[in-house]
Amino acid sequence: MMVRTTLHATLLLLLLIGCSPTSKTRSADPALQQLREEQRLLAIYSTNPLPRMETLEQRRIETPHGQMTLQCYAPGGRDLPVILLLPSIDFQSGDVVTHDRIARTLAIDTPAVVILPTLPQTPEATLQTSIEVAAAALDWMTARVDRLGGATNCLTIVGEGAAALHALRLAAMQRGHNDTALRGLVLVTPVLRPYAMPAANELNDLPEIIILSPTAGVDRDTAVALATAIDAAGTPHQMRVQPVDGALRLDWALASAEIYDTVLEVARLVRRLAAGCSGDQASETF
Repeated sequence: MMVRTTLHATLLLLLLIGCSPTSKTRSADPALQQLREEQRLLAIYSTNPLPRMETLEQRRIETPHGQMTLQCYAPGGRDLPVILLLPSIDFQSGDVVTHDRIARTLAIDTPAVVILPTLPQTPEATLQTSIEVAAAALDWMTARVDRLGGATNCLTIVGEGAAALHALRLAAMQRGHNDTALRGLVLVTPVLRPYAMPAANELNDLPEIIILSPTAGVDRDTAVALATAIDAAGTPHQMRVQPVDGALRLDWALASAEIYDTVLEVARLVRRLAAGCSGDQASETF
């Protein structure tokens, strides 16, 4: 078991090489760099299950801001729902290492093909840069996921933390596009600064939006404010409160045992959103 864990750690650390796009504004300070490394190591050595994939591929794609690395998870099966997983700890340290177990669990328990991009992190990149890179990841996956067993007409975007805004912007970009059927959005502990709260005209004519919120605190207030704005736009939505207080997005990124049920809840919600558009079930590959 130790050999396997060490091998997994080595492979994941190798993923870090060249993960970030080249467009940058300023450098991260040493304290932030240390935080990133600590969170990557905690995620690697998590005791949560490490589901095996039938296919696990890494790709480097071109974006308006240079190359980006993304990871493709396929549990096996055909015509499966597709999840674009947008990771975040306020875009400071979420990436393909911290969210590897999350992506694997979603792939198995939905089951679905999961695409996990490495989005630009702050302070090295701007908000607009990371949104444009996320859009490039969406364009890339819609043209290729069928080879991995995914159904291109059965997409759900899962945006965590600050990536909730990215998910909403991508959904708005898809309005009127018939080639990609966006089934819905799942926003996990959305983090939106007041100036970033979408206006009503940005939220109308979108697919169903499901918000997962903590029970109290600033993140709860943000979730309520976002739900109110969505309601004013007339877009179908619901908000579900998770029975865990505190920084859900931090636990989510580390794949801690306390947040594991939240990941399974996301899988269940994607299954509901994708009802009627998926085919064969994935094989059990734990």
